[in-house]
Amino acid sequence: MAREAPLPKRADSLRVQVGELTEFLRGELGVERGVMMLSGYTIGKQRWEHPEVAPADYVMVQRILDGGLIYRQKDETRRIGFAFGADGKCWTAAWKRTRDGSGVYLLNLRLGGERALRNARRDEYGGGSVFAGQ
Repeated sequence: MAREAPLPKRADSLRVQVGELTEFLRGELGVERGVMMLSGYTIGKQRWEHPEVAPADYVMVQRILDGGLIYRQKDETRRIGFAFGADGKCWTAAWKRTRDGSGVYLLNLRLGGERALRNARRDEYGGGSVFAGQ
């Protein structure tokens, strides 16, 4: 069965809350709203690029926000976080703050992020800082 390509960004008006930022993360990112949103465009992109990620797997976003390893990326508006599921598998989530600081959007959630975690530990994400989600 052929997969459908994601909708163009201009056709996207759907927003779904997938996580709540800790007070620390709100301050660290400098955002007004303490929720992480997922756009309809990203939902389509995720289904296209990572069909192995099921809707129920998005609970890992909150687990990462609550206590995962979080790294600053080169751009001050972007972060990448890691957490291990109950089965011991590594999950990776990437998100960004909006330009005006009004919110945060999930860019990507994927399974099998051990390589990305090793890269982050080697400071390939440029920020050089790691902090817990709290």
